[in-house]
Amino acid sequence: MNLYEIQTEHLEILARAEEVFSNENAEASELEAVQEALDLNAENFKSKALSYLQFTKNLESDVSAIDAEIIRLEGLKKQKTSLVKNLKSRLSDAMELLGLDKVDLNLFKLSFRKSKATDTKELEEKITSLDLKNYTDVLHRQIILQFPELDYCDISINIRPDKKIIKESIEKGSEVFGSKIVENKSLVIK
Repeated sequence: MNLYEIQTEHLEILARAEEVFSNENAEASELEAVQEALDLNAENFKSKALSYLQFTKNLESDVSAIDAEIIRLEGLKKQKTSLVKNLKSRLSDAMELLGLDKVDLNLFKLSFRKSKATDTKELEEKITSLDLKNYTDVLHRQIILQFPELDYCDISINIRPDKKIIKESIEKGSEVFGSKIVENKSLVIK
């Protein structure tokens, strides 16, 4: 018997009990039969509830084992990713040392791809060294004046270089503090 059937049976027993209890001429055996049916229904529920809980505990145990396996696999993935990066770096270093830009190995082809990137390390260090506490307090007060409902919100200033705009400015001939365009070479394996 499943939980739905137990619940349905319980409602039927309660309906029958209402009939028996509302009947002044009800016999003691009818009252006892209703009570026995309620007791049996309660026992059926307890038995089914125990089965549900045992199954639930098994599932929780499975979930714990899966979580542990995910952690193990993430560690393994990190290890393999690091190894791949290290091997590619060694290939790249060897090609540069030997002065090779392209290598055809029949199954694979190695080459370098050149790209330009915006180096803003010095600018980022300057931003990190700024004490923005006073500015944040002033900004917080101004925002609260306009939006009092935000009084209990954390308001912070986030400053980071916009590398795309910086790159465009440098390419147009502007000088941007702490920023420069650098040429990168990355190994391509086909």
